[in-house]
Amino acid sequence: MFSVGNVLNKVRMYAEKEGAKARKPRRSMKRFSFQRIKKVPSESSLALAGLISFIPFFFLTLYFVLNERALRASSGYGVLDLELAWTPGMIEKIFTAWGPSEMKYQVFVHHVDYLYLICYGLFAALCILLLARRLEGRLQRIGIFFVLIPILAAVFDAVENIFLLSMLNRGEAFRSSSPALASLCATLKIAFIAATLSFIFIAAFWLLARKYKIRGVYYYLALLVTGVIVVWLLSTWKLYLCFVIGAVYYAIVLLIIWSSRSESRQDTRAST
Repeated sequence: MFSVGNVLNKVRMYAEKEGAKARKPRRSMKRFSFQRIKKVPSESSLALAGLISFIPFFFLTLYFVLNERALRASSGYGVLDLELAWTPGMIEKIFTAWGPSEMKYQVFVHHVDYLYLICYGLFAALCILLLARRLEGRLQRIGIFFVLIPILAAVFDAVENIFLLSMLNRGEAFRSSSPALASLCATLKIAFIAATLSFIFIAAFWLLARKYKIRGVYYYLALLVTGVIVVWLLSTWKLYLCFVIGAVYYAIVLLIIWSSRSESRQDTRAST
């Protein structure tokens, strides 16, 4: 028998059914995405992509190291000094020491850097993904998240290059805010690169410790000692990098320790 109440009930039931269908893929999609990134692309594809990206990464790294050494030998200032100059006065001092011809060449160098940041961002992300797939539990989830870190480093590197190229092309007519903005982007880039290298080292060391059944206390002690050595070496070269990289390294060490300890406590509670 037709009635308004029956029609309303059917409409409500249909709406609930369609709503359930719309909600179900979202929940499964979240699980699907996390599970999929652990299997796709395949290990062989990741290894091949890593090898392909490593070749230009290696030769470009060698090129930039030689360029830095030549700059420091001829003028006393390298590209790193330009990146972390912070003030217009320091920029002018570096430009005076370099001269017009060297400034033109560094414009070319920073254009090459756009290719370099793609290579190191891709290579580091692939390395982290390969390591993360071999981790377990919460450490693995942290590793999957860290795949984004070298990409963020490359993004800030690209923005930094925009400010540096603007100053190199304009000479002494650059904007007064450009040195501070370039140095801020350089600091963030260095921090993300430090986080990338720190995680690769810590995760690889964790896998070795698990393989050879090294006790956790020795593993954590080795991480702390390594950090002290790195900070000491950086302090003898550039004190600013000592604070930036040291803080990032120990922050990641604490994150790994907290994650491991909290997961072990959860396992203990579940077993009891």
